[in-house]
Formats: sequence, structure tokens, C-alpha cells
Amino acid sequence: MMSCIGRQGTLPDRGRSTLERGRMTSEGSGCGPPLQMLLDQNRMIQVNLARGFWRGIGDIKEVLLPNSSSVEANSMFYTDKGNRSVLLEEDNFFEDMTSLYKRQKVLFQRSCEQLKDVYKVDITPVIKLNQTSPFGEFEEAGGEELYADVLYTILNMIGKDADRNGQFEMIEHLRKVFHIGPQDHMQIYNQVVNRPKPVVQLSLCLLEARDLVSKQVSGTSNPYCTFYLTSDKKNPLSSSCKPETLNPVWNENYNLELNDLAKDRLHIDVWNFETVPGEGMVDRFRRLSEVKDSRGLKQLISTTVAPPTSDRLIGHVEMGVKELPACGSNAWWRLYKMDGKQRKERGEIHLIQHLYVRRGKLTHQIRLLRALLSYELVRKEATAYTWRDSFCKETLGILNQHAIQSKMSRVDTALTRFLVYSQIHLILPLDCRVFLPILEKLRKPVLANQIPDELVNQFHEMSEKLVENFSTFIRKHRLYMGTNSAKYKVQLEAILEALHILHTMKWRTRNDIVLQVEDALLASVREWFNFVVEKIPSEATCSNTRMKNLTRITHLLLADLQEGKREYHDMFWESLNIDYVEISYKEFDKNLTLITKSLIDQACDDMKPIIFSEEEGTAVKSSLTVGTQLYELYLALQQFYTLGFSVVKHKDAGQDEFTVFHVWFIRAVAKWLDIALYKAMVRIVKAVKLDDLRRVDEMSHHSSSAVDVRTVLSQIRTFWTQLSWPDVETSYVFISRILDDVCRAIIFYADKMCAKAEDEIRILSTSSLSLHCSEEQCLAINNIDYVKTYINPFVSELGIEGILSQLEEQKGGLVADACRKTIRTLMKNSIENVENQIYSILEGLGAKMAPTIERFLFEGQTHCSSDADRRNLLQYLDENLIFLKQRLVAANFERVLSVMWAVSSKSLSDILHKSIEKRKPPQFFVNLYETFKILLNFFYGEKIPPDMNLMSTRRLLELFSAEPDKLIDSFYRERWGEQNSPHNLSFPSGSISVKLQLTGSHLRILVMNCRNLKPFSHLRRSQSGDLPPEYAKFIRNHRLNKSSNNLSSSLGSKVETMRDKVDSWKMSLQEVRVRAHMSANNGMCSPYVTVKLVPGPQGSVSISKVRTGSRSRTLFPIFDETFDLILPPDVRYDQVYVLLSVKDLGPLGDKI
Repeated sequence: MMSCIGRQGTLPDRGRSTLERGRMTSEGSGCGPPLQMLLDQNRMIQVNLARGFWRGIGDIKEVLLPNSSSVEANSMFYTDKGNRSVLLEEDNFFEDMTSLYKRQKVLFQRSCEQLKDVYKVDITPVIKLNQTSPFGEFEEAGGEELYADVLYTILNMIGKDADRNGQFEMIEHLRKVFHIGPQDHMQIYNQVVNRPKPVVQLSLCLLEARDLVSKQVSGTSNPYCTFYLTSDKKNPLSSSCKPETLNPVWNENYNLELNDLAKDRLHIDVWNFETVPGEGMVDRFRRLSEVKDSRGLKQLISTTVAPPTSDRLIGHVEMGVKELPACGSNAWWRLYKMDGKQRKERGEIHLIQHLYVRRGKLTHQIRLLRALLSYELVRKEATAYTWRDSFCKETLGILNQHAIQSKMSRVDTALTRFLVYSQIHLILPLDCRVFLPILEKLRKPVLANQIPDELVNQFHEMSEKLVENFSTFIRKHRLYMGTNSAKYKVQLEAILEALHILHTMKWRTRNDIVLQVEDALLASVREWFNFVVEKIPSEATCSNTRMKNLTRITHLLLADLQEGKREYHDMFWESLNIDYVEISYKEFDKNLTLITKSLIDQACDDMKPIIFSEEEGTAVKSSLTVGTQLYELYLALQQFYTLGFSVVKHKDAGQDEFTVFHVWFIRAVAKWLDIALYKAMVRIVKAVKLDDLRRVDEMSHHSSSAVDVRTVLSQIRTFWTQLSWPDVETSYVFISRILDDVCRAIIFYADKMCAKAEDEIRILSTSSLSLHCSEEQCLAINNIDYVKTYINPFVSELGIEGILSQLEEQKGGLVADACRKTIRTLMKNSIENVENQIYSILEGLGAKMAPTIERFLFEGQTHCSSDADRRNLLQYLDENLIFLKQRLVAANFERVLSVMWAVSSKSLSDILHKSIEKRKPPQFFVNLYETFKILLNFFYGEKIPPDMNLMSTRRLLELFSAEPDKLIDSFYRERWGEQNSPHNLSFPSGSISVKLQLTGSHLRILVMNCRNLKPFSHLRRSQSGDLPPEYAKFIRNHRLNKSSNNLSSSLGSKVETMRDKVDSWKMSLQEVRVRAHMSANNGMCSPYVTVKLVPGPQGSVSISKVRTGSRSRTLFPIFDETFDLILPPDVRYDQVYVLLSVKDLGPLGDKI
């Protein structure tokens, strides 16, 4: 029914390129050689790089139409000899595609250089400076009256620093300015001389005082001023009183008429106003609490002893009027007071003083300034944007005296200059920097409404005209920069700064001036774009020419954006918060889209599908040409939009399309990959053809074609990197496509290398004829492995991890993981496919070696000299392995070891099974087992791999080479190991409890009980006639006992059939007995236990088997029976087992 084994005793504890030499130059490409590449080869064009744009246009047309002879001379790819087909395709596709990216910078630099010469024309207004001034300064009536008034001013100059010695020069200069003849001048001069002398007045402004001496108990004063001219002491004037302060601020203006300019002096006294005159003694003592210092205490005592009867003097100052300069005085003056004979300082006072004669002459000042400025411009023959406040000495003297005598403030002077300069600027542009200090002086008064409304209106009216003029300059700023960049850049900076000041003075919100400047910029961008399109027309009869022109246009637009970003962007942003580059980019984008998208669609349609075929050359010249030119256009647009994306701060609604320019090229990318695969295949064909199967150098183990193929793959990777595809999802699709194409190309190369090795095999010159591999085959295998090792770096260099990370951010982790798994599967399949190509070569090598190895193995077991045969086998293997190790890389040598072991083990396994079928003697299997161990040690040493076939062969050899006693012992050891296995924790047939005690040679066994026994019906065979799996390996017909290559005769087959029939009859009879027993016991059993020492009586212990009594109809029998056994003295405990068997007593008293 069941049995278990008890072990008696304790067991002891117990793995460079030749294709580059044939590389064609890129000039021969039919793909339209890029501009800079031809420029680098044309010295005459390089010399003319700095010439103007018009000459540049001629250069462009010249270089874009190369001579056909050079194309014919360099377009040959290769030609096969004999009657084979001829491939006449350009071989510079990868060079064109990858070098275009590097040439973009050079081409862009050329565009920047031509950009400076684009509008190199004289656009500045030409003013013919004849004797009659063009500025119209004397169109108004009253010119002689103004002349006489200015002449009178010169003859009666005021101020200490007035240049009276230069009066004659001023008068003569004034006569020339007003175009007055000598006779008319003498007449007017005599009239002016006879006029009475002007009455000079002093304008006095009492601003403030500081650090005055205190005159009160509290340490402060109540200061006020009295002042008078020494010629009129009886009529003093006084200021307001400022209470309780030592630093009063008055800011009061007074006018004093001078009687004698040479002798008059201004006297100013500062007094302390006594607030409580006639204060009593008691009241004064009450103010004792107000005393803060010793001086206050002194004041309290002095006023108590001698009460003041009037205001007390703090200090005074006196100065001569004739000492005042013409421009007036704005200074601090020290106050003094005589204390006995000492002169003590009593603080300082701030005064503004200047002399004047009349008021309200602002209109005359404007007319005078206009006349003088016009004369200066005519006399100096000034050109546009050159004059910057460069008046002569006489002009400055005249203007200063006229302004001083008219009592014009600095604001009045600035306003006058602004109005006149603006009028002149509209006729002949002045240096715009001249407006900045004027506007700065006017900013505060205008914002504070300190200028009369009439003048403010004139200011705003002139400002609007000036803004319009400045906007025109901005609209044409590219023209000016092309003429003289250094000169006009300064003008543009000044214009923007002036517009900024005007914007803050008149308009507080973002409108008007800012909008005018933005409109001017837009107009400038449109004019520039139209000009470029006019000179490099985008509409041409030939699509190739159109693409070249569009690429050139894109470069010029990109150069303009770069120029604007570098030169103008900061100026516009800092002055008016206008984004110069963004405005230009958006306008360029809108216009560029209109002329580009349709052409790209047409070019994609023109690129035909390309299918590689070795038998028949495919005409792909047209597709290569279109593809290369389209790629050049893509790179140009990529640079343009990359710059645009970096400067655009926000996107307007409805303008999203300019951000997805790459969508236009989706079809083109697919065609580019088709072309890349085609050219890769063509290059592989040529690389293999040119490969002489010799090492590239002494340190390498591969030949030239492997380097060429890796170069092709590297160029594909470079092409993808330069493509820099912005969309994540399509990037993943394209990378998957690239991986698939690369795998196809590598497998194609592997096939070619295999064919190459077979066609050109050369046996090395060696004394041994036992080698089955040549050096050429080794190089072919190494080449394939060299290319295979580039797959993982190739995928990493494609940037797949970055794309998957972006995909995870956009689509989530599940999508990214699925894509990552797909890429890994592609890589794994690619590597496995290439490895299979290597193994196919090695398996061919193994097939050639198999007969020799099998012969050595078979002869070594049949002859007596088995050791010699083993040495011959090892020598044969050693020769081949040494040869291969010297010529194969480590990975391929490991593969060779694997293949040779597979061949050797298969040969040995075949011999083993044939010998089993033929029932060879045990010694044969002993010799075969020794050979097996030697081979195993030869190939693997101590690191034996866990191979199932190896373990199966080893097991069979151990069984058939073992002695009977060892075989029986091995059988029981295996059952003992299975029974005590930690994985065998369940008891499907039930369990038995026993106690064993060994004392000397006396063994006592106590059989206690059994539990959960299973009737025999649960162990009957299935419908297929097979026993449960745990018993299958013990039956006679198990597969391990059969040969995998059954070569038995027909008689053996008949005997085997008879045995199967007898076994089936016995099993049927057993089933009948079991059914009868089941019906009698109603699902129960009648168990009993037998105890036996094993192995059996042959050469082992000879003790009879004992048994317990039977227990009727139970599955949980209790025995409690003891057996005493005496062991023989010569028994070995480590080879004796106790076999306990639980059986079911049958109806006839037999076991079931």
C-alpha cells in the first residue's frame, strides 16, 4: 500500500573603415549643395563676402546653380565589373544630412553679414544750403524789430561775467544771422544807441535759512527777514515770520528796482519776532520749565533783568549787486552779528538772485533761437543727425543775454529750445540726444502744471509731431543701421529715451505713444519681409529653387531676429516695455507660414517611396535631392522657431499654429527614414564588397566593414539628434521605426558577412589539417558582434529615456511603462536576432566538427587505448579553441565554447543512447563516463552550468556505469532524500508513527499507529493507464530507460509489445480484486505493517521480514507492537535502511 524508509546511521556531509576611403565628396550630391559649402570652396565668393547686398544676391544665384560637370564627376557611387548591375547613386546622403546642421551656423553668419548691407543706401534728407536758409525763420513780419531788440540787449549787457569785449563780434554775428546790410545796420544801430538805458531790476528769492541762533528760552526763534538796497534804505521790505524754528523755509520772491547798478548793495537782516511784549516778572519765572540748555537759561535771565522792548536781531548779510553773474546766483550766505568788536556767525541763508530788464519776451526768444540755429546749420553745412548743441561763442552770448534780460527761467529756456529744435528737426534731423536734457528739465514742470496752458498746448502739439517723426525713424531703422550702425544706434537709443519721457509727461497709460511705436515696428517688419521676398522670390518655377530660396529667406529672417535681439530688444524693453523680438517674430511667423507650408506639402508628395533591391538599381536621385533640400529648410525653420519660442512670453488666442511647425514635416521624416535605410543598405553592400577581411589594426579583432556600418548607424543617430523632434508621441514612434530599421540593416549586414566569409574562405597555412574555421570567418563573426554591441549605446544616444520621461509626465505612468516595455522588447529582439546570425555561423562550424568529435568518442570507448583517444580528442578540441581564442573576441569565444560543448555533448549523448540500445558492457559506460567528466572539466572546469540535458546525460552515465550494489544503494539514498526533503511536507497517502532504538547490535522498533490512510482505490491508474507521476519513474518503461534514438530491430519491438499486453492484463486483474475488496469493506481498509531491513539478502543483512497484526475496516489503526532485531556484526550502518510498508489485507488473506 505504501512504504517509507528510515535511514540507520548518519551520512557524511558532501563559466577603421575602408568605406571612408571611398566616400564621395558632398559637392557631387544631387541633393542641392548648401550655400556655405560652395562658398567655402569658392575663393572669389569668400573675398566678396563683405560686399553689399545687391552683389550678395548675385553671389547667391551664382552658387545656387553649380556647373553640371562637377555633379557628373562626383555623383558615381560604385560600379560593379562584368555584367552585374550598376548602381549610380550619390553616396553623400548622410554627409549632407549631418553636415547641414553644422553649416547652418556658417550660413547664418553669412546672412548676418549681408543683413548689415541690405539697405546700404543714402536715405538721409539732403538739404541744399544756399544763401537763402531753408528753415523759413524770417517768414514772419517784424524781423528788423527783433534785430533792433537783440542789438539793444547786446549793447546793454548785464552781469559781472558778461563779455563786453566781444560786443563787436556779437553784433557782427547778429547782422549776418539776420542778413542785414551795413547801411541798414548803421541806421538801426544809431536808433538803438539813442534809446535810454534800460532799468535793471533785481529778482530776489528768499528760499530758506539754517542753523540760526536761538533767541528764545525754549531754544528756538521766530525768524523773519527785512531787506533793502543801500540806495533806498528808507523803504525796506520784510518776509513772513516762521514760528518756533531755527531752519525756516520762506520760498518768497521779490523784485527790487536798482537805482545805480554799480553802487547798489543788498542788505538783509534776520530778526526774531517777540511774541509777548511787556511780559511781567511772574510770567517770565513761569517759563523756567521751557529752558532746555544753558543758552536758554541765559536768555531767560537777560530778558528778566532787562526786558526787550522790540524784536532782536539774529544776524545780517550784505552783498554788492554788481557782483552777480549774468546767469544769476543760487547760493548760501553766512549771517553775521557784531558783538563788540567781534564778528560772530549766526547761521546761513539761501538766496536766489538774478538781474533782468524786461519780461514777456518768450516769443522773441523763440524767433531769435530759430534764426541763430538756422544760421549755425547753414554755416557749418550740417548733415542729418549730426548737430548737437554746438553753438558758437557769439551765439551763446547773444542767447544768454536775451534770456537773462527777459527774466526767462530755466524751464522757459528749455521749453524754447524744445519748440525750436523740434521745428528744425522736422526739416533737418538733429542729433536726437539734444532732446534728452531738455525733456528732463520739462518733465517735472509739465507734470506739476507749472507752465501756462497756452505753452503746454504748444508743447503737446509739437510733441505729437516729434513722436510721428520718431516713429518714422523706427519704421526705417533697418535702413539707417545698414548705412551707419554705430551712428544711428545712438540715435535710436536717444529716440526711445525721449519717447519714454514724453510718454510719462503726457500719457499715463499704455496707449498712444507705445501703440504708435508698435505700429511702426510692425510696418518695419512687413517692409523688411516684403523686401527680402522681392529680392529672393519664393515663387519660382522649380520646386527645388523655391526650397533653396525659402531656406535663404528663413536664414535672413532669423538673422534679423538675432540682430534685433542683440541690438534693439533691450532698448525697446527698457524704454517703453515693448518686446521688439516678439513683435518681429510673430509677424515673420505669420508671413513665413503662408509661403512655406504649401511648398513643404508639395515636397513631401514629390518624395517617392524607396525600396531597396540588390538585383535592380532604384532611381532615387530625385528623392535624395528633395529630401536633402527639405531637411535644410527644416533646420532653418527649426532655428527660427526655437528662437521664437524662447522670446514669446504669451500666446494670443487663435495663433497656436505657429508653435507646431514640425507637423508640416511628419511625412518628410518618414521619407527621410526610408532614404536613410536605403542608403544604409547600399553602404553595407559597398562596405562588404570593399572589405578584404583583414584587421583594421593590430589591436582590433574586426575588419573595415564593421567600422563602416557603425559609422552609418552613428550618422543616423546624428541625424535624429539634429532633427530634435519636439513632439514626444511622434518621437517615440520615429525611434521605434529607427530601431526596427537599424535591426534590419544589421541583420542584412550579418547575412552579407556570412556570404562573404563563405565565398572568400582561405585556410590558414598551418601544419594541422584538423581546423574547420578560417581567420576570415572569425573576422566575420567579430564584425557582427562589433556592430551588435552598438545597439544599446545607439538607443541611449537617441535620447529614449528623456522621451519616455516626458511621455510619463504627459500621459501617465501606465502609458510610459507600456512604451518602455515595447522599446525593451524591440532591443531584445534586435540583439537576439543578431546573436542568432552569429550562432548560425557557429552552428555551421559545429556541424563540421561533429563527425570528428563523435569518431573520437566512439573509438575511445571501443579500443583498449582509451586514454590515447581521449588525448587525441582533447588535442583536436584544443587546437581549434586556441585558434579561435586568438581570433575571436571574448563574447564570441564564449559562444564558441557553448556551441562546441553542445556538439560534444550531443555526440556523447547519441553514443550513450545507441550503446544502451545495444546493451554495451558496463566497462564501455565507465569509459564513456570518464570521457564525459574530462570534457566537462575541459569546457567548464569547476563552474558547471545548471543544464537539464547535461544533468540527464550525467545521470544516465552514472546509472549504467555503476556496480549493482552501488546502484541499489543509490536507489535507496534517493528515496531517503526525497522522503526527508523540506518541500515534502504533505502526506497524500497518510502517515505512520514509529519509535526506533539502536543499542549496540540490538535494534528495537515500536510501531505505534497510522493516520489518514487512503484506500487503494485512490491510487488506481487513470483512464489512460498511467500511474501517478511520483511512481512513473520507477516503472520499467520510463523514458529515461529508453533511447532517444531507438534503433532496435522489429523483433525487439514485438517483445516490447508482448510485455505491454501482459502488464495490462495484470493491471486489469488487480482492478477486479480492488473493486471486490472495496465493496466488502465499504471504503475502508484492513491495514497491517511490515518491517524489513534493506538492501536485500545479497551481500547485505539476512534478517527475515516481520509484520504486525491486521486491523479491520479502519483508516486510523493503532498497533503498539514492538520488534527486536539483532544486527550482524559486519553490517555497515550507513548502508542499511529500515523499510516500513503499510499494506491492506485482501479478502483472500493476500495483500493489496
